Amino acid sequence: MLAVFTTWTLAFVLGLRHATEPDHVAAVATLVPEQRNVQRGLQLGAAWGLGHCLAIFACGGALLLLRQRMSERVSDWLELGVAGMLLLLGVRSLLRAVRTTQHATAPAHTHGPRSSLVIGLLHGVAGSGSLAALAFANMPSLRSGLGFMFCFGTGSLFGMAALAGFASAPLSLLTRKSHTHALLFASAGLLSLGIGAHYGWSIAQRLFGS
Repeated sequence: MLAVFTTWTLAFVLGLRHATEPDHVAAVATLVPEQRNVQRGLQLGAAWGLGHCLAIFACGGALLLLRQRMSERVSDWLELGVAGMLLLLGVRSLLRAVRTTQHATAPAHTHGPRSSLVIGLLHGVAGSGSLAALAFANMPSLRSGLGFMFCFGTGSLFGMAALAGFASAPLSLLTRKSHTHALLFASAGLLSLGIGAHYGWSIAQRLFGS
């Protein structure tokens, strides 16, 4: 039993680290500049983490219950969807940079926790197959495997909430001026586009290269 709890603790730590992976950071980075205070930044990060956790637990749990593995091709299609989402978020962020420059203020409508929740759900579904396979191979029972995924998802929730919250503190100062606010949108958009294109190209090669 001690070994199981130790593995669950490791899963939580891995979830914290997982929240800082480039595609996750890029996605949330396109939304954080819209939030002008730390509290809203924390809410946005927590919503992403919640969506990620729910998707991992639901999809990964179903795979464990059915004792099935997600095929590499299905996993690649889901990851390609994540890459496409990063490209769309990047374009959206660049458009907001242009509008902020033209109108000296960001548009009133912003995408908050609900959008972040959907992004987290998509990321979680895409990563659930590999995590379920890891739990299936290393945990002695269904209950311990579900616990592993829950701890991993909870770690990613806390990790992304903390990351978005810490980022919101200095960003809330930079967004007070329209030119720095536009620069933040543009930087986040280029980051998202770059990572989305890199991930998408490598996945597309696997899917369509043969």
